[in-house]
This record gives sequence, structure tokens and C-alpha cells, in this order.
Amino acid sequence: ILVNPVFIAAIPVVLTGPSRITLFFAALVSAFKILGDMVMSRSILKQGPAQAGFKQSPLAFLLVPFKDILIGMVWFVPLISASVVWRGNRYLIGKNSRLAPMPEAGFWSWGYRITDVIRERFA
Repeated sequence: ILVNPVFIAAIPVVLTGPSRITLFFAALVSAFKILGDMVMSRSILKQGPAQAGFKQSPLAFLLVPFKDILIGMVWFVPLISASVVWRGNRYLIGKNSRLAPMPEAGFWSWGYRITDVIRERFA
């Protein structure tokens, strides 16, 4: 998470509110990240044989800050959820990363069942 400059630059905007300096800093960091990704993409395409007809649109690079912010938020998912679905079965992640089957009955199973229904509806 520390190597995601766009996410780090967006934290002050969220915590202290959008001010002139926080928005300027976040926009400046995002612009540098977009330019860096554009340069990297062009250098990669020059070095290797490009696939037939593959060319990255410059407008697609404008989505880079949104991607970086989403990736930054994914880092915090383990703080909210202690379960994983593997091959259709839900497991709890316990101490020392031990997996245990999720109980099908009881108080804790309802929250996971509700999130499963929501995911199926919007997937």
C-alpha cells in the first residue's frame, strides 16, 4: 500500500476534506502517475513484438487514478472480512491463517449469506 502514491495522496482529501492544497496535491500525483504509466506502456510496446492491432488509447490512462484508489481500498478488505470462498465453499480464516469450514447455522452465518445473495444479484 505504501507504493501506491495515488491512494496515499487521496487519503488527506478524505480525512481532512477537499481543500485547495489537498486536491492540488492529489491531482499532481495522479498526473505524474498517468504520465509514468504512459511512458512505461510505450517503452514496453517498443521493445517487444506488439500484438496485431494492439494500441493503448491515451484516454484509457485517465482511468489509472481510479484503478489505484480501488486497489488501495482492497488492502483493507481483510480488516472487514475474515472469510474466503474457495471452490464454492466458505472458510473462516483463523489464527496463524488456519482455514476452518464456515458453520452453516448460527448467528455469524447470516451476514455471509446476505452478502452472497447481494453478490449474485449484481454479478
